Amino acid sequence: VRCTLGATYSVNLNSSNNSNGSYRQMSSTVNSVTSYLQYQLLKSDATVWTTANNTAATGTGLSQSIPYTATVNATQANVPAGNYSDTVLVTVTY
Repeated sequence: VRCTLGATYSVNLNSSNNSNGSYRQMSSTVNSVTSYLQYQLLKSDATVWTTANNTAATGTGLSQSIPYTATVNATQANVPAGNYSDTVLVTVTY
């Protein structure tokens, strides 16, 4: 993100697939059956990044990175092997 020096902004992440509880979901369709793989995006402080939990910052006038990590729900039931995907829309508001 590159924002004017001193200007506040927020970053929101919204997934194209419906969430399941606190988990986002990647989907895969094989033989007309859609399966979901649950995952979370975590902010740099390890809190879950939800659509209601934006990240806020103040612009420096320079490019700023917004670090995150992604984790898959290891406790979910097994899902078929496949190519799972989700589209995450990033919205920056200032």
